[in-house]
Amino acid sequence: MGGTVGANAGLSVRAVPISLFVRAADDADPSPMPDPQDLLVNRAGDYPIDDGSTVGLDGSHQLTWGAFRAIQGKARLVEMAGGTAVDIKLSGLIPGGVYTVWVVKFAPPGFDGSTRDIATALANVNGLGSLGANDGSENSLRVSGSSGRLSVFHPNGALSVFGNVPDGLTNGYETHLVAAVHLDGQTYGPFPDGDGTGATIVEHAAFIFGTGV
Repeated sequence: MGGTVGANAGLSVRAVPISLFVRAADDADPSPMPDPQDLLVNRAGDYPIDDGSTVGLDGSHQLTWGAFRAIQGKARLVEMAGGTAVDIKLSGLIPGGVYTVWVVKFAPPGFDGSTRDIATALANVNGLGSLGANDGSENSLRVSGSSGRLSVFHPNGALSVFGNVPDGLTNGYETHLVAAVHLDGQTYGPFPDGDGTGATIVEHAAFIFGTGV
């Protein structure tokens, strides 16, 4: 299982930055990994990823990959009757950014990290939903400056988009808790974005764990 297990059977997992959904602004080919100095856009909508000093999608203060990947954090998960208690702390967020956290479940053989083709990388996803309450009312990070925190209980059962968590978040083959920033400053309840295209959301970091990791 990914992460470290403490004396009270809780699981501690460190965040990893996500590169799959961004590309260099000056390169229409999304295949190469961005270089640290490259300015970023999100791949789904080609919107610039700003540093938080501007409001909206105008690209006047774009982030570089070097700054975007500096995100750090830790998640603590403790299995309880009926679900999982989750405490997340993150730093290196976009200042003032609107962030939500999502449960992404994978069937074997899990996430394919060897490719930058999104469909191939996510081919084994078998569950997606908001962390916490099924209506998406509890999955927003409290962001102060460039840091954020979320403490929530995730109940067993159906996820808000599809799939389910039958017996605790840590007991599946592979699960990612994904912190995503909303470039339009809006959240959409039980769904990651308003139209299902991912055009205005960027997955920034993931906590990865499971029996197959």
